[in-house]
Amino acid sequence: ALVGLNSNHAFTVLVAKSLDVGEGRFLLVRDPHGTTNFSEDSITPNIRKHLSSIRVEMPNFSGIFWIAWSSFLRFFESITISTYVSNHFDIREQAQFTQSPTE
Repeated sequence: ALVGLNSNHAFTVLVAKSLDVGEGRFLLVRDPHGTTNFSEDSITPNIRKHLSSIRVEMPNFSGIFWIAWSSFLRFFESITISTYVSNHFDIREQAQFTQSPTE
């Protein structure tokens, strides 16, 4: 938990977004307990401005944060899709994270 993420804890991925600035790929993640206080230097004010313009329809929950894809890969070891609707997701490879969008 040195980075502000609770270990042995479930999170929800709300949004995945690719930008033409910074590292490029980001996830909006929710801690359902609202206790996560995660932030990272790679999300600069310019990137935060782009990310904050993304409309997400949900109540104002605490514990919601943006994380760069590279950080997500470093801090999370698995992902489980609990609800699947075929026209909502583009799954390229199940159960495998990649560093590159072409892998």
